[in-house]
Amino acid sequence: GIDLYRDFPASTPDLAETLTQPNIIGVCKSRDPAADTRGIGPAPEMTVTQVGFSDFIEEIDGVLRRQLLTLTPDPVSPCTAMYGFAALIAIHYLQGDNIQPSFTPQGSLQLGDTIFPRLDGRTGGLQRFDSRGNQLLLNYRAQPSPDQLVAKVPLQQLLNGEVNPASIRDRIVLIGVVGTSGDYWSTPYGVQAQDRTPGVFLQAQMISQLISAVLEARSLIWVWPQWAEASCVAMVAIMGSLLAWQWQSTRLGIAYLLAVGGLVGGAWATFLIGGWLPLVPALLALSGGTLSTKLLTRLSTQSEHTG
Repeated sequence: GIDLYRDFPASTPDLAETLTQPNIIGVCKSRDPAADTRGIGPAPEMTVTQVGFSDFIEEIDGVLRRQLLTLTPDPVSPCTAMYGFAALIAIHYLQGDNIQPSFTPQGSLQLGDTIFPRLDGRTGGLQRFDSRGNQLLLNYRAQPSPDQLVAKVPLQQLLNGEVNPASIRDRIVLIGVVGTSGDYWSTPYGVQAQDRTPGVFLQAQMISQLISAVLEARSLIWVWPQWAEASCVAMVAIMGSLLAWQWQSTRLGIAYLLAVGGLVGGAWATFLIGGWLPLVPALLALSGGTLSTKLLTRLSTQSEHTG
């Protein structure tokens, strides 16, 4: 995959012929009316089946937590790709195992037996976000940083014949740059300038997530439906009220700390298997239920003494 914008003709016949090879995937950038950007087209030599869009979606805090799988092509954009760059490369790779893409009646992408449920406007800790296209929560690999997922080889070494061909044969190879400040992104690993990650390594993370989910059954990040999250928060609030109703003083403090520990431990254990539970709302509900019941009990006692 070539993660470089190239919307102009090749300068040599050899390069032009190389770009037409079906195993070469290029990028384009979709038009964004909200940001008043026109978009960037693909290399003229490439067919539509060779091109994926490179668009990423940041959260309000600037962190990349979602992956765009598909978009409805914009007919007035120079980029009319349906699949994201990472998704298209994963699809081409899986086709070698006779795994073809399809879509469920709900519009979710399916590869083999693996369904990638599309996100709606409210998913886990993400609320009221731009849910255009087919999106997926990005399950980063457990590495010190996202750019340590794959081996890195300077292009000059490859051109000089210093790389063993066997090390890249039958593997996905991404070509990109790491010296362009505009293609660095914040991730859950860090948001400071020195922690930002080049886009080509994030594309590798996304490709890895899709392929490993299909071939290795690696867990995707999952969340409860809205009604289940609301029920959980309500039950925790009731639990907090019962704690304040049953116990006083020191016993209440111990019970409260045990409840907090149980919620945090349960959320962490669930996260280790790919689940994202509403921990913060649950903790707020526990505190609110405990404090409000404690206050009402005290006011009721004072009222009885006054009477």
